[in-house]
Amino acid sequence: MNNKLTAKRGKIGLMALTPAIVLVCAGAAVGSPLDPADYKSLAQYISALKTSTDPEAVSLVKQIKEGPASLAAERAECRKRGISLVQIRPNVPDSKNAYLAYAKWIDMRKSNPASQMNNLGESMGPRLAFTPEQIASVQNIFDNNPDVYGELHLAAGLPKYQLPVGIDDMGVSAHLREAAREIHAESYLIANKGDYSKAVDVQALGPNMANQVRSGSALGGFLLGSALDGISYSGLQDIMVMDGPNVAIDEQVANTVRTTLPSETLKDLLIAEIPEDLAFTDAKRSDMPATVALGVERLTGYFNYNSQYGSMANDGTPSGHQFVNDLADAGEAHFLKQQLKAIDAASLTGPTRTAAFNAIDLSNHAILGDVAAIYTYMDKDDNELKSKEQVVLAAAYAMEFKAKTGSFPKALPASFIDPFNGKPLPYETDGTTSCLIYSVGPTGKYDGKTRKSSEASFQYPAPPKQPVPDWFLK
Repeated sequence: MNNKLTAKRGKIGLMALTPAIVLVCAGAAVGSPLDPADYKSLAQYISALKTSTDPEAVSLVKQIKEGPASLAAERAECRKRGISLVQIRPNVPDSKNAYLAYAKWIDMRKSNPASQMNNLGESMGPRLAFTPEQIASVQNIFDNNPDVYGELHLAAGLPKYQLPVGIDDMGVSAHLREAAREIHAESYLIANKGDYSKAVDVQALGPNMANQVRSGSALGGFLLGSALDGISYSGLQDIMVMDGPNVAIDEQVANTVRTTLPSETLKDLLIAEIPEDLAFTDAKRSDMPATVALGVERLTGYFNYNSQYGSMANDGTPSGHQFVNDLADAGEAHFLKQQLKAIDAASLTGPTRTAAFNAIDLSNHAILGDVAAIYTYMDKDDNELKSKEQVVLAAAYAMEFKAKTGSFPKALPASFIDPFNGKPLPYETDGTTSCLIYSVGPTGKYDGKTRKSSEASFQYPAPPKQPVPDWFLK
């Protein structure tokens, strides 16, 4: 296969979370002689596509022709399974909509650069050897900007996150990881002063943020929510390490995690994604064929709508509309077929589930290209999140046990399961002074020592502090 085509498909696959990728009608089958840059109109491109003997062009035309029938069959299968195809948009009052509060927080930060957290602040934690002066400099950012961080607390404490109709979310959601890291930093600073209970209360805003974004969209919210939870669980572990065994704090941490666990499983979110995605693509049909250029440019950056490809948007012929609508049908049909496979895979557990997700193959589909990596990421992110949940809950159990008895438990309860292999979490202890709890991770080989952001481990007491990297000081 053409290397240029393979590279573009990889880019598309990593970015596409909706079947809007079907709008890549030209880009999906890129490669001489079917580069859309060679055609001044959609009509010319369609004509060239239908007469081409290029194998990928032939495959694309066949899938487009079969699109309406394929879509009808896949929709029927969804109904047979009891899956709704109609998106239901809940009514969230402005006063309870975190999206609006985050947007205000972002505007406040932009108007006051001194309130923006630096790299040093976003890295705060007990694993690095911060000087008193460095800690004080970050504390000053919070102390001098109570209105900005008060707005962040307000936003993080609201129940729902919903975009107003017609609004692009990227401007807000792109800042939410920063928000989670700033809450982590604030929690660390509070714990550093010895107020561990308040530190837990502040850090609890992080998991609430994760549940907010999950309420706003299905898989997009799942992926972002998993990242926010990961930052938050790390912060809760930091508090336990800084405080040491303490029944009240360890119970508070465990309760925080249990009461903010995601209410929906990955399978639930995959099901919910179906009506979301179908609604998105159906809405785009209303401004076809302008969507052919504009939609692709927005989703993948492949087209430059304002320059040489813009002329394709001026084709309003019946044949152009038919082509694009059949294309959308074909893309939706293939999306549904693969999404149903993913739903079945999500019903499984451990390595069996991972193998089922990895078996979902879109690589030979001329319209969607190679987006199988998306399903692999879903499984990996879900397992990573569950491993972090299990580790922080197991850590709270072990630390509380130590606080009550003077020794760490000889073994953890078998209920603390590593999602990557379906076995109890690995656990090491010398009995009285130290313990190590971890997940083996996606490779099955992680030993709990040097932790990366994707890995889950708890070590008490904390390992020796590392020097603060130079780039954190910039």
